[in-house]
Amino acid sequence: MVSSNRLAIKSYPTNPDDWSEETLSAAEGAWQVNHPANAQLSLDAIATVGNASVRLYNPAGGNWVDFQFSLYDGREFDGTKSAATLNFFINLQAGRWDAVFDVYLYDAAGRFASRKNISVTVDGSFHHFALPLGSGVGWEETSGFDWRFLKAIMFRCLVAYPWPEGNIWIDEFHFSYYELELGKLTILSDPLGKQFRIDSSYYTTPQYGLGLLPYTDYTIGIDSTDFKQWENGDLNPVRTINLAEAQELTITAYYATAPPPGKGTLYVTANVTATVEVIETGTRKTTPCYFDLNPGTYTVRATYKEQTQEASVSISEGITTPINFNFKLPTNYIPVFLGLACIGILAIIIYPKLTTK
Repeated sequence: MVSSNRLAIKSYPTNPDDWSEETLSAAEGAWQVNHPANAQLSLDAIATVGNASVRLYNPAGGNWVDFQFSLYDGREFDGTKSAATLNFFINLQAGRWDAVFDVYLYDAAGRFASRKNISVTVDGSFHHFALPLGSGVGWEETSGFDWRFLKAIMFRCLVAYPWPEGNIWIDEFHFSYYELELGKLTILSDPLGKQFRIDSSYYTTPQYGLGLLPYTDYTIGIDSTDFKQWENGDLNPVRTINLAEAQELTITAYYATAPPPGKGTLYVTANVTATVEVIETGTRKTTPCYFDLNPGTYTVRATYKEQTQEASVSISEGITTPINFNFKLPTNYIPVFLGLACIGILAIIIYPKLTTK
């Protein structure tokens, strides 16, 4: 269960007052009168939010009114979003209206869901409503109503007998919903090219920035052949990941022949090809490289050109401990693979006949 204080509330439109401020039409849709034909819509300086509200004037003699905000094609609202809600302030002119009103939602196919006889105090002031969207929260739905494509929102109000003229004001009319920012998971392996799955989807390392729903358990299972451990020391190739909102996490699976009994493994990498020496054993190798060592603490010295770096590392039995060195690169440094690529391109330019028929 996601705690509400971990959720980011969003509004559609982004400014929740846009549909009742400055104009009767917006980037997303427009207001219109359905009944009676001589009712009039306008903007009014009477407002509870911002500088204006939408005002419907009903001339004398009309015993009910229908007016609505219709979203343009492609601008429909998805009412299945988390905690989706229809929000508005309504003000019914005192002495002119019944103390209830109805709200209708229309989907893109013209089907509707309704909330009828919503009680409101008719006292000439604005009253706020937040109506949750979705099945099972009080809406009467026609068959097949699609909450994913809400196209229009209609208000129906009854005039109190003997049907005098009167005004209705709507302000800060908008949808709200909760939206989580995805976590991002990067999965690496040494060596690369290992297949893994997340639940029922399959990938191959490396994979960078996979978007995962926060506060949700995901099962990660990686190729178990010659698997040694994860970067956190977990020896099981299957593990569970649960990210917080917007959390970024990198996990790495290490593969190698198991160390001899009673030993652990040191895995050394660097941003260049460096010479590495374990001082206590006098063993030297070039990166990337493994050292099978007795449990204990060791000093690792890495050398690249005239640069030398040292680090202390603790080795545990049966565990692979990674360590990485970063050296300052010369300003004219070109990685080997890039240099070879440049040579290849140059060869094509200079000797085009060698590459064409």
